[in-house]
Amino acid sequence: MNKITSLRASTREELYRRVSIANEVILDHFRDPVSLEQLSKAAMLSVNHLIRNYKLVYGVTPHQHMIFLRLLEAERLLQKSALPVSEICSRIGFESLGSFITIFHRVKGVSPQQFRKQSK
Repeated sequence: MNKITSLRASTREELYRRVSIANEVILDHFRDPVSLEQLSKAAMLSVNHLIRNYKLVYGVTPHQHMIFLRLLEAERLLQKSALPVSEICSRIGFESLGSFITIFHRVKGVSPQQFRKQSK
């Protein structure tokens, strides 16, 4: 909360509370297609204000946080299930298999298939 740059403590507390609401929405709905507009409406902040303060509080943007959570869930599903990669992609909220594979490889250094093989 102290990272939020506002002169008044009450304003910092309120901004933190609102950003926390957006975080709760992300945690509860990261598999769903949640837009920045929906998050900002839930937090009662403008999109830019939400992004700026979310990054101050959590160190990442709301979008980056959603991607991180989706990839964690993908790892879990790749390790614990025999679901096809395309099904995992759908279940964790990616609309495009190609973008899922690209992002997974960029972050993990291996494709989802390679990750699954290495995890066994």
